[in-house]
Amino acid sequence: MRTLLLTFSCFLLGWAAYSQPAADDPRNTIKEFFMAFHARDTTGMGALMAEGMKLQTMKVSDSVQFEVAEQTRRNFLAGMQHLPDTLRIEERIKSYDLKVDGPMAQVWTPYEFYVNGKFSHCGVNAFQLGKVKGRWKILYLIDTRRKTDCP
Repeated sequence: MRTLLLTFSCFLLGWAAYSQPAADDPRNTIKEFFMAFHARDTTGMGALMAEGMKLQTMKVSDSVQFEVAEQTRRNFLAGMQHLPDTLRIEERIKSYDLKVDGPMAQVWTPYEFYVNGKFSHCGVNAFQLGKVKGRWKILYLIDTRRKTDCP
């Protein structure tokens, strides 16, 4: 009986450690971010972005060169507010590759980007997240952008 209880207890502890609550999954922060992005909800996006968040883009200028463009959290959100209402933007995330170590997470997301329903570019986002007051927040985002050879 004691062995059975010990085995059952180990099973429950292992299951509890493995089954992280959905609300505690860093991928949910990314999914919420893109829901707000598509709705142009800058308040919703801002709530998911840590203060001082850095955004960078690596644009391929030719087959061997790339340029890195940097943007602040504030400028990104302000730019979103100034997009014309007639412009529809959609970033289609293809998959989520998650790595977590305690209060730090990385989420790698290949994507395709569409403007007014037409393909614009593709690439990969690399999100760095941190646990801030018990909630996953985006600390850093860098992405690649290109028109061909989509991931």
